[in-house]
Amino acid sequence: MFLLRPPSPAQIRAFLNISRSQQPNYPETGWTLDGRLPTWSRQGQHRVRVGQGAACWERARAALEGGTMFQGWVQPLQRAEGYRSGDTVALLVRHFGPFGRGQWGLYSLIANRVLYRIDEPGRFGFGYGTLAGHLVRGEERFLLEQDAAGVVWFELMTFSRAAVPLARLAQPFVQLAQRRGAAHYARMLVQAAGCFKIPPPI
Repeated sequence: MFLLRPPSPAQIRAFLNISRSQQPNYPETGWTLDGRLPTWSRQGQHRVRVGQGAACWERARAALEGGTMFQGWVQPLQRAEGYRSGDTVALLVRHFGPFGRGQWGLYSLIANRVLYRIDEPGRFGFGYGTLAGHLVRGEERFLLEQDAAGVVWFELMTFSRAAVPLARLAQPFVQLAQRRGAAHYARMLVQAAGCFKIPPPI
């Protein structure tokens, strides 16, 4: 759902009500849990070092569970801490703008369904999939891992493809937006964890 101005409270309520009743728009739900990727999809993987040590792990875990990666030009429409299976994650994305006093720009409302949650020693995260009405179909897996040396890593794995003919024409833009989103989520999580000021190169 695209808008030229930020949505009103009434528009947000209507969007949330519709989204909660929708189902994923692709059959391979949950495939990212074990790293499987459909042949029809375009895949992506973004991995960054968050820090090291037990304290860093706990801060990074709290940041991911609290959804602190959704800030800046991506904003949650409702509080969804925990990201448990069945939760609906609805986001407001600001693509361009705002311009002028009327906050004109290009915005979109998107919704995803949490398909699984990972909570085990040294691994924490969740995966969600796109719902009916989304311009693309696919999944994203948000995962924290701590290796044997105590280093904490954040990885975003995705698979997707345009869901409607119009979006297929804009596939390069969709891929660019997804890469931008992956880098943004990683940056916000690293900053929230606060294990070091500037993440070192991998």
